[in-house]
Amino acid sequence: MSGETHATRVGRFGLVLRASRADAGSSTTRRDDVLRRRRAGERDILTSSRPIVHRSHDVNRTPSPLIPADFDQRYERGFGLLAFVCNRFVLNHMRRIGIELDIDLESAMIWGILAHMNNLPYLPMNADPMKVLNEIGMKSNGDLVPLRLAELTMITGLPKETVRRKLERLRTAGKVDRTPDGKWIFMRSAIGEAEREFTRQTVLLLLQTAESLQRILERVEVGSNGK
Repeated sequence: MSGETHATRVGRFGLVLRASRADAGSSTTRRDDVLRRRRAGERDILTSSRPIVHRSHDVNRTPSPLIPADFDQRYERGFGLLAFVCNRFVLNHMRRIGIELDIDLESAMIWGILAHMNNLPYLPMNADPMKVLNEIGMKSNGDLVPLRLAELTMITGLPKETVRRKLERLRTAGKVDRTPDGKWIFMRSAIGEAEREFTRQTVLLLLQTAESLQRILERVEVGSNGK
């Protein structure tokens, strides 16, 4: 290996991921490096603790039509109702995971993060669904980018042994698999009718929650001084 360099990413839990880049003369290595850096960038979004909403002083961020320019003031004024509606969705979602998918929350988080990270290089945010999905709504490109145990541990913030144990149980259940080089991928065959219906209900509930939050923000009255 010649000229090895390291790109470091610090996640929410203060852990550092080091990604090695090998000889630039290999096209396979260059492709893997591009995917690695892109995945690391997406991971920053996934694990970032920074708010993602538009704020009035974020001059470089394009405002969303759903988020008012005086969001901070409206949020403070309507905090009680906004928190209730938002947490009602979150708590109900966690309850549904255990009941409808018959899986514990830690395993569900590991499984979900693994699936997202396996697919992120091929499903960028704001992607055109007609270009990246096939006729049954699944990713048309069959490739997955496997994830190391250390990466999953960093992203989830769970102890390494916990993640390893949960992965083995998920593997026994047919939800994930391990590659010959020891990395992990989720199994598309595990996405059945129950999972599709769960997601369908989640999308509907999420849209209803978004409507409720928007109505609260619209009805909140703030003064000319923003209070």
